[in-house]
Amino acid sequence: MKIKLFSLKLILIATLPLIFSYSTPTIADEEKILYCEFIHSPSQDGFIRSGGPINTDSGARYRPLAIRDPDCTDIVRDISFYPGEYNLPHSEPGGFIPGGPGGSWNDCTACNPDPASVVAEPWVEAKFIDLATRWFGGVGTPRIDMYDEVVAAAEAAGMDPIFAISIWLHESGASNYEGICRVLGHEDPNSGYCTRIQDFGVNLESITTKIEAPGVYPDNVTEDHFEEQLSHYVDLPAWYLTMCDVNAVSCPMEVFGSMFRWGGCPPETVDTYSVGIQEIYEGFFQAGAFPCYPINL
Repeated sequence: MKIKLFSLKLILIATLPLIFSYSTPTIADEEKILYCEFIHSPSQDGFIRSGGPINTDSGARYRPLAIRDPDCTDIVRDISFYPGEYNLPHSEPGGFIPGGPGGSWNDCTACNPDPASVVAEPWVEAKFIDLATRWFGGVGTPRIDMYDEVVAAAEAAGMDPIFAISIWLHESGASNYEGICRVLGHEDPNSGYCTRIQDFGVNLESITTKIEAPGVYPDNVTEDHFEEQLSHYVDLPAWYLTMCDVNAVSCPMEVFGSMFRWGGCPPETVDTYSVGIQEIYEGFFQAGAFPCYPINL
């Protein structure tokens, strides 16, 4: 059986203009510092605006998000799931910015070898709720009431619970069906984003949650497979170890990321997934060292 996960890549679109600053200010010359912002509005959807400091800007410049901005070199096409308030680079589909989400592993000497010992303390839930409710710029309602169940399932499987909820956020915005349908599917009843959601990214049609536009839970959920998705998801790390040779890679997480994203073992497939989850784990949650593998080896 081959399980391959589908990592949603989101472009946030709003009915009213929204501006989210995603990049660190870039120095264009000795005196001028640029700001670089994504623009989301009906008239300029998917454009970058760049300009200088207040009172010195000669005028904002707009460029399509589909190309690199020469003044904002760390901004590329895909903005993924990340909340607008966070200042991280973003990878383009199938590629990566070195050191940013989507990159590949090269050194995991500082990773945590004992993920089963990680405890989801009260601050973790508070941070999770904060992130989940802003993951789509406040659009939709994530299933934050399932937090305790996700953490308990992860702990029972020996999985780092913060790792578990990091992927839950990344794959479905914490099961925010309405957010996915409205933001990515534009409330189009024929869009895949308004018909089927993989809560934890498990690409099995029989356990894919089925919805209808606009995706409001529970009214627009026609088949709720959250429980099955969760059950399969927490069992994946152990199953992957029976399929791949963890000794063939420099970082054990490469096995999980390669199987989770591509359904194949490294080195035949390259883990371009886990570094993005590490950004959420260490950057958003600030939870310390990323696990060497989701469960103890």
